[in-house]
Amino acid sequence: MNHSEREVGLDYLGTVIEERLQNGQQVQMTVVGNSMFPLFRNKLDSVILSPIQKRIKKGDVVLYKRTNGQYVLHRIIRYKKGVYSANGDNQYWIETPLFSEQFLGLMTGFHRKNKLYSTSALWYRIYSFVWVVARPLRGFILKILIKIRTWVKHFEKK
Repeated sequence: MNHSEREVGLDYLGTVIEERLQNGQQVQMTVVGNSMFPLFRNKLDSVILSPIQKRIKKGDVVLYKRTNGQYVLHRIIRYKKGVYSANGDNQYWIETPLFSEQFLGLMTGFHRKNKLYSTSALWYRIYSFVWVVARPLRGFILKILIKIRTWVKHFEKK
């Protein structure tokens, strides 16, 4: 980072992002944090958020605002009688109750290594479905993924 750049968090940019989404504009933002790992890598991947134009469903990734004013990007894992529940792909606890009024934007795509991926792609829809269904097994799955990644990096060095 050079002297003319500075890193700012969602607490600062959240109001700007919220305003743009409310005005019907798409927003691209870099993911900060590890709550959505393994799908997103901290400060490397970015998401495309679009204004919400449909009912949010299980598996969707949304930007929402907590009652304390904090902005969060997590996956919806449950909807029942007007109440949503969400959590990060790398988390075990469930955040509920969430209401549609808290939702600011819907993830419609993401960038990784300068390549654009759409949430309408079949592989992504399968990933999303499996990740929601496998929520109780995430700890085990993540441990396996980390071991595979370590193993691959070890052999790449040779």
